[in-house]
Amino acid sequence: MAKEDKYHQWKKRMEDFQSSGQTAQQWVSGQEGITIHQFHYWRRKLKNDNEIYPAQKGWTAFEVSTLPSSTTIEMKLDEVTLYIPENVSEDHLHRVIRVLRRG
Repeated sequence: MAKEDKYHQWKKRMEDFQSSGQTAQQWVSGQEGITIHQFHYWRRKLKNDNEIYPAQKGWTAFEVSTLPSSTTIEMKLDEVTLYIPENVSEDHLHRVIRVLRRG
């Protein structure tokens, strides 16, 4: 199988997994010829290729009608814009960025 075909095959598999609502182990156990190690390898590979397959569910989108007056930093991540006030603690900002990187 060509490299590009394999990439698209695994991309489709990850989409199927995401829509299944199952854990990785549950989903893999229902697939023929796929090991959990292959699953995690491709999940990381696709995520590193800027594909979004979050490990966690439950993110909620919301809109803020007005911006705080002390906003000094605007950070854009894909379709999300974060407005960071100048008085935010460095530790808190590190924690937020760590969570966003995992997602």
